[in-house]
This record gives sequence, structure tokens and C-alpha cells, in this order.
Amino acid sequence: CDLAGVCADASDYERARELLQLARSIQEEVGAAGAEVERTLMGLANAHAALGDGAEAKALLQRVLAEQEQQHGRDSALILPSLEELAAALARLGKYHQARSLLDRALRLKEAAYGASHAETARTLHSLATVLVATGDYWRGKELADRALRIKEQVYGASHPEVASTLGTLANAAGHLGDHAKKEELLSAALCIREHAFGGGHRDVAVTLANLANALGAQGRQQQKKHMLQRALGILEHLFGPDDAEVAAALSNLADAHAAFGEAQAARDMLARALRIQERAYGQ
Repeated sequence: CDLAGVCADASDYERARELLQLARSIQEEVGAAGAEVERTLMGLANAHAALGDGAEAKALLQRVLAEQEQQHGRDSALILPSLEELAAALARLGKYHQARSLLDRALRLKEAAYGASHAETARTLHSLATVLVATGDYWRGKELADRALRIKEQVYGASHPEVASTLGTLANAAGHLGDHAKKEELLSAALCIREHAFGGGHRDVAVTLANLANALGAQGRQQQKKHMLQRALGILEHLFGPDDAEVAAALSNLADAHAAFGEAQAARDMLARALRIQERAYGQ
């Protein structure tokens, strides 16, 4: 399992999955049980999730949670890691209402175990806020994200990447509520934090640039939107190469920006390139 962890840290999820499946087979042969098996199943679930098999990740995490609830009880803080991992897996599958139910439980357990102003509580507040925004409960999501932000700023300081993550959730809520200027303000702050923390060529910087571009476009600032999307595309191409699925998504967004300027040929070229990437990645 240690070698599998090294592989996962290096983003070699196929190898990590192979090693964890081997470890699981050995554990089954010798009748192993308990925490070591749970760690293997959790690692295997994470590998499946990283490889796009969300359904298998969910099934493994449900098994771990059920076993931990039976062993420790439904109100034990010991079940929190699997509870939150399962919520994340459900959210990735678009099952936001199920994720919300689990995160509501996790928040109650965190507040009881750590208090209302602990970093762990803020982490769950952030996750729950993100799910609430995804389900259209924008005001409640904003309220919880504001709580998370206050805690994180106090615990980590105002320039920590954890703060940037919650600024992003607040920005998403603001955009859905029609306040695109506020969305721009929040994302600009998040961008500054991430550029300072990670450098200008990090994936999180590219994601923030793309979101900021949408906020600018919603305010009619198409040239700035286009510039931000070009920067985001350049970062993703440098990180992942020209044929990555994330590059395809960036190309599609940039094609829309070109179309807004009447640059039809450039838009068509980018969409055609994005389609070729997607067909290679997912098939026709």
C-alpha cells in the first residue's frame, strides 16, 4: 500500500490501482480485517475516482462507511474521513442531494468533535456550501461559505490557498445570484493567492482564470475574457500537452470568445481541435 501511495502521489493511478487490487487480494486470502483493509479500500476508491470510474469509487466507499458505522457507531468522529470521501464521490456523480445529506451529518459530527471554529469544521462547511450552490440553494451556500471563509482566514491567514478555494465557492454563488462584479472581485482575490502560492503555471491558476473570464464576459468585457482564456489555455497545454481533455474544454470556451468577436474561422478551428481531442479521449 505504501508503494501504491507513492504512485498515486505521482499521478500514476493505473499502477496505484493495480498495487491496491493486489494488496486487497492478499488481504482476502489471509482473512485480514480492520483499519488496514479500510485504508486499502479507501486508496482503491481514490484510484478509481482519479481514473474516472466514479461508480466503483462510490461502491467501495459505501462499503467502508458501512463497516466503520458498524464498528464505531454512526456518531463517531472516526467515520468522518469515509463519510466525507463518499460525499465527494456522490457529488462527482452529480448526486448532490445524497452528498448534502452526508455532509450535513459530517458537519454535526465536526462541530461536536472540534467546535464551530475549527479548521476541520471549515473544511466541511466549504464542501457543503459547494454542494448547496450546485443544487441551486445559492443563499444558503453563500452563508455557509462565508462561515468557512471567516474560520479559514483566522486559522490560516488571508493569503492561504484554503482561503482561495472558499473564495471560489463564494464567487460561484455570487455569479448565480447575478452579482458578476462581486464574482470578479472574489475570483481576482483567489487568483492573486494562487499565483503567489503556486506560481503562474499551476492548474488551479488556469481554472481560476477560466472562471474569472466568465465573470468578465457576463459584464460585457469580451476582450478581457478572451485574454484570460488564452492564458488558461496556455497553462493547460504546458502542463498536460496539446491533446488533454482539459485542453479541449479550454478550447471550447475560447472558441466562444472568438465567436463573440465575429472571428468565425478561429472559433471553428478551435472547436474542431477540441472535438478531435474528445474523440481520441472518449471515442466517437
